[in-house]
Amino acid sequence: VVDYMKEEAMSFFSKKTMVQVSKASKYIYPSNWFAYMLIGKWRLGASLLSFLVVSLFAGGAVLLNKKLYFSTILRDIEGSGATFTKMTKNKMRSPMWATFRREFLDIFRSSNYSFQYLCMAVAAPVMVFCCNRLASSMGENTIGAVIVPALALMVMMIFCAIILSFAASSVSREGENFYLTKIVPLSYRTQVLIKLALYMAVSTLSLLVTAVLIWVTGQIEVRYAFEAAGIAFLTSVAITCFAIKLDIKRPQFAVGGDGELSVGSLSTFVTLFIGFTVSVLYGLFGMVGIFLWGTSMTFGILVGVSGGLALLAALWLMIGLNKRYERITQR
Repeated sequence: VVDYMKEEAMSFFSKKTMVQVSKASKYIYPSNWFAYMLIGKWRLGASLLSFLVVSLFAGGAVLLNKKLYFSTILRDIEGSGATFTKMTKNKMRSPMWATFRREFLDIFRSSNYSFQYLCMAVAAPVMVFCCNRLASSMGENTIGAVIVPALALMVMMIFCAIILSFAASSVSREGENFYLTKIVPLSYRTQVLIKLALYMAVSTLSLLVTAVLIWVTGQIEVRYAFEAAGIAFLTSVAITCFAIKLDIKRPQFAVGGDGELSVGSLSTFVTLFIGFTVSVLYGLFGMVGIFLWGTSMTFGILVGVSGGLALLAALWLMIGLNKRYERITQR
C-alpha cells in the first residue's frame, strides 16, 4: 500500500493503454457523432447523421416487430420451444448415458437457461483476462500487478456462482415430468450425481480454458493459474451440492411449456447470494494474504478451506438423499 501511495506517476491506465484507446475511439461510429453534438464539433452534420441512424433503426425495429410479433406469440402459447421437430432414430443407450444426454439437451430447451448458463461459461475466460489486464495496467511494481492472482480467482468464482446457480432448480425443472425420475431404472442418488456431473463438467471446462488463457498470455504463472482454477473447482463442488440440496428440500414444479420456471425460486437467489459472498471473501482474503504471506501460502490456505467445504457439502447432499428424494411429491 505504501508503494502504491508513493508511485507519483500512477494512473488507472498506462500511457500505452490510453494511446490505444484514443486511437480506437476515433473510429467508433455512430457514437462519435453524439459526442460531437455535445462538444460542439461539426454539430449540424453530426446531428443529421445521428437522427438518420436513429430513424433507420427505429423503422427497422417497427418492421421487424410487425413481421415477427404474431408468430412469436403463437409459438410461445403453443410451447413449441419445449420440443425438437427434427426426426431422429431410436437408439439404444445405457440408462446413465441417456439420462446425462437428456439433462444436457434440456439446457437448449429453455432460452433463459441456455443463454445465461452457457454464455456465462463462455464469457468467464474473457472477463478474467480483461480484469487481469486492467489490474496489470496499473503498474508493474504496484498493488495492481501483485493482486492479479487473487483478482483472477475472485472473477472465476463469481462466474462459477452464476453458472452453478441453475443447479438450485435442477429438480424443479423436471416439471410435470418429475414422475419419470421415480420410474427410470436408476437410483435417485445416481440421477442426482448425473445432474451434479453435468454442472461440474461445464464449469470445469470453463475454468480450464480460463487458466490456460491467463497462463499463455503471461498474466499469471502456470502454477498459480491452475491453483486458482483448482480452488474455484472445489468451491464449485460445494456450491453445486448446496444448491441441489436446497432444491430437493423445497422443489417448485411450476414450469411452463418452454421449460422456464413460472415462479421465482428462493433456492436460486440463496445460491447466488452465497456464491457471490464467498467469491468476494475469497478475493479479499487473497489480496490481503498475498501481501502478508505471499501467493503460495495464501492459495494453499484457500485450497484447504475449499476442500473442506466441498467435502462437507457433498456429505450434506448424499446423507439421506434417497429417503429425502422419495418423499418429494408433485403438487
